[in-house]
Amino acid sequence: MTASRKPLSDDTARALVLNADPWLSCDDCFEQVDEAVEQLLIGNIPFSAPFKAHLVGCSVCLEEARSLAGLLALDAGLEAAGTLVWFDNAVSA
Repeated sequence: MTASRKPLSDDTARALVLNADPWLSCDDCFEQVDEAVEQLLIGNIPFSAPFKAHLVGCSVCLEEARSLAGLLALDAGLEAAGTLVWFDNAVSA
């Protein structure tokens, strides 16, 4: 019997070989996400290198941080879509 196999997408293949140094676990990221997003939105500090590397490599934590950024933007009276573009730029910088 032959098992059917799906080819990896380009995005999945890139995620498998992504350099995630400096390393940060999902638990560590979750502990830092509130403070990191709040500080970024008020303009105090950029994301730390380990936090950014983790968000680039972990779609679950990235979505959590993006959702939080959108909610905090709405609470602050900011436009959520523009804030998320700014957030994405901060992650990729």
